[in-house]
Amino acid sequence: MSSRIGPVGLIIGPLFLAAGIALAIFLSEISTLKCERVTAAQADCVLIGAKPFRRTTRTDLSNELQQADLIRYRNTDADDTYVIVLKVADDWISFTDVKSSGFRRKRRNVDRINDFLGDPNQINLEVVQDERWFAFGLGGLFAVVGLCLIVAGGVALF
Repeated sequence: MSSRIGPVGLIIGPLFLAAGIALAIFLSEISTLKCERVTAAQADCVLIGAKPFRRTTRTDLSNELQQADLIRYRNTDADDTYVIVLKVADDWISFTDVKSSGFRRKRRNVDRINDFLGDPNQINLEVVQDERWFAFGLGGLFAVVGLCLIVAGGVALF
């Protein structure tokens, strides 16, 4: 049996390793919503998204941000994932590109945003959603499996 894992491990292992690295890079994201109240009826808001090799900034949210909501996505394996969306003018935009678990944390962030929008006495708001741990965890799992297959394949050949 160990003679079979050699070639298979050396072929499939690098694929898992590459997939793990790609997942860690492409799913890694941190998003920040910063708002500062200018007057009781006006707040300047900026949405900053940072991924490896790319940073985006949306400054068109000032006076257009109306509310935040949480969308649930039901997967086929019955695990729910969530994403925060922001209503800006007549459009809904995603707070982050990554759908992930963590309902309570995301619900808290939605409530904080809506509380700020509804309370003219709140001066500042900063909401951060860090999806790097999700990306590194999933990517790391694939990478470790790939490394194990490569090591097992190399050991089986000798």
